[in-house]
Amino acid sequence: MRFCVLAIVLVQVQDALAATPVHPATCEAQSRAECLDCMVMNGTCMSMSGQEGCSSKSVQDCLECAWSTTSNSCVSIVTPSPPAPTCSDVKAQTECLDCMFMSGKCMSMSGQEGCSSKSVQDCLECAWSTTSNSCVSIVTPSPPAPTCSDVKAETECLDCMFMSGKCMSMSGQEGCSSKSVQDCLDCAWSTTSKSCGSSAPSPATKTCADAKTESACWDCMVMQGKCMSMSGQQGCSSEPAGNCLSCYWSGAMCMPTKSGGGGMGVGMAVTFYSSHKVVILFDQWNVETVGQYVLSIICVFVAGIATPLLKDYVTAERNLPLAVRGLLVFVNFCFVYSLMLVIMTYNVGIFFAAMAGLTVGWMVGERLKVTAYAKMQAERRDVDDLRVPLASDINCH
Repeated sequence: MRFCVLAIVLVQVQDALAATPVHPATCEAQSRAECLDCMVMNGTCMSMSGQEGCSSKSVQDCLECAWSTTSNSCVSIVTPSPPAPTCSDVKAQTECLDCMFMSGKCMSMSGQEGCSSKSVQDCLECAWSTTSNSCVSIVTPSPPAPTCSDVKAETECLDCMFMSGKCMSMSGQEGCSSKSVQDCLDCAWSTTSKSCGSSAPSPATKTCADAKTESACWDCMVMQGKCMSMSGQQGCSSEPAGNCLSCYWSGAMCMPTKSGGGGMGVGMAVTFYSSHKVVILFDQWNVETVGQYVLSIICVFVAGIATPLLKDYVTAERNLPLAVRGLLVFVNFCFVYSLMLVIMTYNVGIFFAAMAGLTVGWMVGERLKVTAYAKMQAERRDVDDLRVPLASDINCH
């Protein structure tokens, strides 16, 4: 009976012990002698500093502890991983090497000795700074992308473009063919800033419509890396390549020059427009109001009438001195070609005024020719009537 009771008590004690949670071991040593810096290595608990007592500890109790003189207690320590080496850790100039890890080895790009013995972590690219007398890290920077502003000479500021696998110049400048893809830049020389700039227009580049007056509406074009005017207008040379615009004044606003038009020159309109604002022949003949427009139409109409009449007069009056006839022919040619230029303003009103004037002039000229011919025939008849009859003309009766 006693044996049974004892067995039951032992079972209850074991159950109670099994139910009690096991707390992990901590650095709770009460004295410095018991505060050991133990570490599990190769399945055995041992001390890194040779302290005795670690070998008798289990794996769970093998703690890395140290005595804190501040709190006078045993505290846990964790051996920190060594910090990553840096160039600033090197104190001697002879040990400041420009090492680089390549092909699984640490080597020096400049042939310095000592890199081959370094590990991957210690293979640092360093250089000695004479300014701070210290070893500093260097990173080989990638070469910056070339820009037009890097070009300092006007002769080297080329308008190159990469096309069909080659670098070539649109204006035929020499030197583009020898450039690489990275150096094939579309540049233009600015006479204002005396510097080389990119020909590519910036997003905020101006347009022809930004010119509000005729004097600011230029027919510019990039040629030979420069912005210049085909018609000799002043102001194009001061424009950067991005703002080198080919425009023409339509009489009401500045408009971009259209391509084509049967070989029309730059700055010339190639479509008809209807407006009372037009510039005729000269900048001074700038029509702005309706009254000026009506007066201009009358002048063009009268010039159209005078052109064929003057030609007919020169043809009919053959008795005039040669110098006088030559002068009249010169004036007639001026009328003819001036009317041609007036018509090429492509203003509807001016065009029809010139055409109407030429037609009326031809009709008046033909009428005068008929009148002159009739008058000449009448004069001949009068002369025949007054002529003295010859003896052969007298009939004998």
